[in-house]
Amino acid sequence: MGLKGQPGGFRELESEPAGWFVHLIDISGSTQVGARRRRKHRSRGSAVDTPYNQALGLVSESVLGLRQLTEALPQRHSVIAITSASLYQKPLCEITVPKVNLFTGGDTASMMASIARCDSVLRHTRWSLRTDIRGALKLAGLVLDQKPGRVRGIIVVSDLEETLRPGQEAAVPSLHGECVLLVPLITPAVARTPSLLDKRVESWRQLALEWGASRVGVRTVPAFSEGDVVRFFRECGKQQTASRR
Repeated sequence: MGLKGQPGGFRELESEPAGWFVHLIDISGSTQVGARRRRKHRSRGSAVDTPYNQALGLVSESVLGLRQLTEALPQRHSVIAITSASLYQKPLCEITVPKVNLFTGGDTASMMASIARCDSVLRHTRWSLRTDIRGALKLAGLVLDQKPGRVRGIIVVSDLEETLRPGQEAAVPSLHGECVLLVPLITPAVARTPSLLDKRVESWRQLALEWGASRVGVRTVPAFSEGDVVRFFRECGKQQTASRR
């Protein structure tokens, strides 16, 4: 027998997400470089070739890829800015990935609309002067703390250069076994001094582990792929499940 008020007599039962993900996106000025030199040669209306713009599609790519984690559906994705004071903010946008079932097939139209809204928000977000990565990680840890489900993950898209305001206290994140994927942006400064990339990645990898991450993976923007993201969180999710037994 169907349920009232729903087309065809059925409605999709709401359930707690089995996968929770926080996407931390660096909107600082250091990710916006490259625009000034190319402005004269850029056609009107075309996108500026900056590290930030190169990474804009990573949120939608990650969300669509992580749908393949069928063992962790439905999912909730929160997109948070890495900004001057990252701890004091609400998510820029949120995306729910439904669990496909026999009767409804999942509300993919709503999911795609949410992805499009997130993309638009990110494209029109004003950049910040400072970069509070620790504050963003602390906020992500608070969002994910005690969330049930099979996978809890954080994806950090940043050049990993933290610059706090003078006198600003650095946050100390508390991660509770979350899976952390670092996605370093390649900025002109990094391109000129490649050793910066290695030093920053290793520093933040060690810090995330010290703060309680169960596993930390690294995929630079040029090497980023849906398959790698899915494999990392699938394996880390198994580790999270095993540790709770």
